[in-house]
Amino acid sequence: MEQHKNPSIAYRPEIDGLRAVAVLPVILFHGGFAVFAGGFVGVDIFFVISGFLITSIILSDLEKGRFSVRRFYERRARRILPALFFVCLVCVPFAYAWMLPSGLERFGESLVAVATFSANIFFWSTQEYFGPAAELQPMLHTWSLAVEEQYYVFIPLFLMWCWSLGRRWLFILVLLASAVSLLLSEWSWRHEPTANFYLLPTRAWELLVGSLIAFVPGPGQLSGPGSRLFKLIAPYVGLALILYSIFWFDEDVPIPGVYALAPVGGTALIITGTTPGHPIARLLRLRPLVAVGLISYSAYLWHQPLFAFARIRLLGEPGHWVAAGLTLLSLALAYVSWRFVEAPFRTTTGKINRAPLVPAAAGLAALSAIGIVFIMSGGLPTRLPPADRAFIEHYDNYQDVENNRFGKCFFGEDHEYETTLSFEDDCHGDADTQRFVLIGDSYSAHYLHGLNALLRPGESIAQFNISGCLPILELPTLTPQRCSSLNPERFASIQTQDIVIVSAQWPTAMTQPESFEYGALEHTLATLSADLPSEQIVLIGASPEWPGALPVQLVRSDLHQTLEPGDMLVNATLEQKTAINRSLSELAAAYDVAFIDPVAQLCDEDECVVALTYENGVEISTSDHGHLTPPAAERVLAEFIQGMRAQRWASVGAATAR
Repeated sequence: MEQHKNPSIAYRPEIDGLRAVAVLPVILFHGGFAVFAGGFVGVDIFFVISGFLITSIILSDLEKGRFSVRRFYERRARRILPALFFVCLVCVPFAYAWMLPSGLERFGESLVAVATFSANIFFWSTQEYFGPAAELQPMLHTWSLAVEEQYYVFIPLFLMWCWSLGRRWLFILVLLASAVSLLLSEWSWRHEPTANFYLLPTRAWELLVGSLIAFVPGPGQLSGPGSRLFKLIAPYVGLALILYSIFWFDEDVPIPGVYALAPVGGTALIITGTTPGHPIARLLRLRPLVAVGLISYSAYLWHQPLFAFARIRLLGEPGHWVAAGLTLLSLALAYVSWRFVEAPFRTTTGKINRAPLVPAAAGLAALSAIGIVFIMSGGLPTRLPPADRAFIEHYDNYQDVENNRFGKCFFGEDHEYETTLSFEDDCHGDADTQRFVLIGDSYSAHYLHGLNALLRPGESIAQFNISGCLPILELPTLTPQRCSSLNPERFASIQTQDIVIVSAQWPTAMTQPESFEYGALEHTLATLSADLPSEQIVLIGASPEWPGALPVQLVRSDLHQTLEPGDMLVNATLEQKTAINRSLSELAAAYDVAFIDPVAQLCDEDECVVALTYENGVEISTSDHGHLTPPAAERVLAEFIQGMRAQRWASVGAATAR
C-alpha cells in the first residue's frame, strides 16, 4: 500500500481510485454484506499495486544511481509503522475492557506477531481466514501487511544485486519467480489451503505481477502494433475482471491460485493500459474515489478492529445498519489517522523523521511488551469477578483434563517433537468385545465420554486421536510430525469386526470435490469399505461451532448463572456447517456408509442448544468454540447407537428363524 506520491515516479490519481475499488469491498465483505461475497480480493488488488509502485521506485532510483537500501527501509517505516502503531495502541484498552482471558491472550499473541512482521505466519498456524472465530480477531487483517513487509525484505535486495544483468534479464527472472509462485499456489490450495492463503511463497506472484508491469512503459509511452487497441480495451477488461471477482467470487473460491488471475490480471490491465483521457481513467479519477484511495491504508487498518470489537460486544453479527455505520466510522477514523498520523510522518523533516528506524524499533518493542504481558498473565484473568472466572476456568483445557486419555490415546501439539510417539495398549480396547474405534482429531476425542455413557457389556472403545490431523490415509505434504508418526498405526489397528467412527473438524474444503481433503477422505472411505462391511463404517459430520468460546459468550452475556437444560442461542456457523455436512452426507451415501449429522442433533433452524442435563446438573454443550461436552456428544451418538443395536438384534432374530 505504497504512498501515492513519490519523487521517483509520476503521480497517477487513477491508482488512488483503484485503491478505493480495492479497500471498499474488503470493508463491506468483513461487514457481512453478502453482495460483496468476493470483497476479500481487494487484498489481491492491493498486492499488485504495491508490487508495481515499489518496483517502479526502486528501478527509477537504480537507473539514476541513487538507490539506497537504508533509505528504502526508512521510507517503508515512515509509510507503514506510525498508523499501524496508532491503531494497535487504540485497540489495547478496548481489548482489555471487552475481551475475556482467552481472547486477550490471543490478542497479545497477535500484537507480538504484528511487531515481528509475522502476523501471516501466526494466523496461518492458528486461524482459518473464513470463519466465525476469525471475525473476532482485531488484528487478523495484519496478515496481508506481513506478506508485504516480507516481500520488502527480498525485492530491493534482489533488484539491486541483479541490476548488472540488465533490465531484460531482470524482467525474465521476475517472470520466472512469478510463474513458480503461481504454480506453487495452484498446488497448495489443493494440499495446504490455509498456508496457501496466508504465506508469502504462494502470495508472492501477485506482488511480482505488479513488479513485472513496472518494467513496462507507462500507458502514454506504449507504441507499436496493437498498442492503440490495447489502450482502448484493456481498462474495460481490467475493470470487468475486478468487478466479476468482487461480486461473483465467494469464500469457496481457492485464492490465491489461477482464479486470482481475475483480480490480479484486471489490476495489471488497468495500470498498464489506462491513459489519462480514457473513460475508465476519468471514472477512477473521480474525487470521492481518489479521496478514499488516499486514506485506504488507514481505512484498511481500522475496519477489522471495528467489526471485531462490535461482534465481541454484541455477541454476534452486527445488523446491516450497524455494519454500515461501522463502515462510515472506519472511513472517518481513516481520515483522522491519515491527516494527523500518516501524513506528518511521511515527510523527511524533523528529527524523528530524518532517522525513523530508531523510534520504529522502539514502537515495535513496545507492542511486543504489551503483547507479552497479556500472554504471560494468561489474559489477565483477575479482571473478572470470582464466579465468572471459576466458570471459565472449569472449561479451560477441558478436552485435555476431562480424562480423554490425553498423551496416551490422544496426542496434540504438546507432543509434536517427541521422537517415540505410539498409542498405548489401553487405546486398543478389548479385542474380545465389539469395539467402537474412534479415529480422528480432537473433534473425534470429544465423543469418547458420550460413547462411554452408551456402552453395554461386551463392548469397548479403541481410541486413536491426533489433534490437528484429519482421519485420512493420505496426509498433506506439509503435515505435523505427530500426524506422520501416528497416522499409520491408527489405521493398521482396525479389525474386521470393528465399528469404525471417523470424525474430525472438517474444513470448508470438504464442499469442494476437487480439493485434496475431499479426495483424501473419499480414498479413505473407499479403502475402508473394501475391508469392512459398509454398515460398520460411520462418518460423523461437522459439529456446530461458536464465534469464540461458548463459556466466554455466556459469561459476557450474563447467561452462565441462569442456564436451564434445553436453552438455545442463535449460531452463525450453521450455514457453513450445513454445507459441509451436505457434502459429507453425499460422500457417505456414495460408499453406503452411515452418516451422523451433529448439526441436526443439536440445532434447530438458526439456533443450537447451549445447555443439557448432566449428572443431576447442567452442563453447557461446548467447552470452547466447538468441542462438545459429554452430554452433547452422547446426544449426537445416541440415535445411531440405538439404531445399530436394533438392526443387529433384527439380524440375529432373522438368522435364528432360519
